[in-house]
Parts: sequence; C-alpha cells; structure tokens
Amino acid sequence: MTKVCLTFDVDLLDFISGKPYDELKSSIPILKDAFETFSDIKTTWFIRIDRHCEKTMGDYKYALTKYSSWFDWLRDNGHEIGWHHHGFQRKNNKWIPINDKQKLLEEIKFYGNIARSLELNISRMGWGQQTNESIAVLNDLGFKIDSSAIPRPNYSWNKFPLKDWSTTTNHIYNPSKSDYRTESSDNYEIYELPITTVELPMETDSDQGVKRYINPAYHPEIFCRSLKTLKNSALSEQGDLIVTTITHPYEITDIGVSNSQISFNHKAFIENLSTLRNNFNNFLTISHAATSFINS
Repeated sequence: MTKVCLTFDVDLLDFISGKPYDELKSSIPILKDAFETFSDIKTTWFIRIDRHCEKTMGDYKYALTKYSSWFDWLRDNGHEIGWHHHGFQRKNNKWIPINDKQKLLEEIKFYGNIARSLELNISRMGWGQQTNESIAVLNDLGFKIDSSAIPRPNYSWNKFPLKDWSTTTNHIYNPSKSDYRTESSDNYEIYELPITTVELPMETDSDQGVKRYINPAYHPEIFCRSLKTLKNSALSEQGDLIVTTITHPYEITDIGVSNSQISFNHKAFIENLSTLRNNFNNFLTISHAATSFINS
C-alpha cells in the first residue's frame, strides 16, 4: 500500500528577495483549518535551527520559540517536528550557501547537537546538501531518519556543489558508509527517506525531462499532472512506496505573486489536498511511515 508523507520546510526566507521572512504568521490559520478539515492527514515539519537564523532573526530556533503553541498543537494532533538546517556563510556582505565541506560539517555538528537536545530525531538539510561526512555526523548524533535526498541529476541551473543525488532512487534506504546516496553491504543505521521526484517538465526548462518533487502548492493542473506521472511511472510497480511531498508555508499564502509552478494561493492548496485524498488514503508522519517499512 502506498503511504504518503506530507512535509513542510519552514525556511523563514522571502521567496522573492531571499531576505529573512516570518512565513508562519500568515500561513498558520490556513494550515490549521486545512488540518482540521482533513484530520486524517498527518504531516511532518522541518524547522530551521542554525546560525543564519541566530544572526538574522535573533534566535537560532526562532520559529520554535515564537510559535511554540502552534507546534504544540501539531504534536498534540498527531503531526511530527524535525530539524531543518540551512548552512549559510557571509560573503561580500551577502548570505550565500556554504560550499565548503568542513564548514558545513562544523555547523551540522553544533546545531545538530542542539536539535537532539530538543528531542528532534529526524532531519533535512537545506537545498538537499549532504556529504558522506555529514550523514555520518547525523548518524552519530542519533538521528533516526534523514529526508534530504532529491533523486535527480544535477541540472545546468544547480548552484549547490555539495548536492548530488543523481544515483539515488525514490525508495527509503540505509546510506552506505562509502556513498551516502546509495545502499551497500556496509551501511549506517540512520534511514534516508528521499523526497519523491517525478518527471515534470516545464516549457521554460533548458534541460530535458526535468524531475521535480511533488508539491501541494503547485497550480492544481500541475499538481494533478505530477500525481498522474507518479501513478503511471515505474515507481508504483516496485512494491510499497512512501510518497514524500514537500511544501514551504509561504507557498500557500496569497502574497500577490505567482510563477509557472507555485500558485501562492490557499484555495489551490486546499484543492490539491482534496485531490491527494481522492488518490491516496494512507497519510503518515515520516517516523510512522519509516517504522511501518522497517517492520514490514
């Protein structure tokens, strides 16, 4: 049976300017209504805890602090909270992604320890940046599941050198100690649950057959196309599949902008949740889905 994990990344960044942005203020009322309407849908949230939050918003766990009542409500209603790390560095008076393995590793160690002290045991690295060394740190810190993998090639527009999931499939696995992207005879205990990707080309693509993740914040016609591709692809023929979607809270708010993929419209988000419910009926948190896979 196909299991669906709806996940949310709280990036706290403005989509247009790239500047710090409190996206939860306007999205929480929409999401609370949605989760009360679709009460069987349980979600997993990845909340940022990192140096960039500390420097730009005054608190390394800004969202968890300011919206503690919201995250308490989520937990009380069967949802799950995990750690989301964005590795930024300051360069030429701008914040840009860290592209140095050692610097990224040091930050993951430091803030990963903080996340574990808050009893968070699932993780997701910002921009899908991962290395053999960083997955080893997550494993040693006691994280049970990571969900950073975005299984697709490196396209011409990829700007993140510490991101390469070109050999990874959509299926959950224990990362190899020699290559975090695959499984071997010598693996870590931590599980990697990839963000599900399907071939979803757009007219503006410069690359052929671009794979994208499935996002309930898409325009409804694009979201339907992504589900149709998923159900028609070989993915559904390889046994039980955990479909892992990803959404950023700002993408469901009515901020007066739109692009060819993301609707930025709460009505579109609700419509897509209804479509999802019409196609699947088993919605779990990442931990519950992984546990069911391990025990199967």
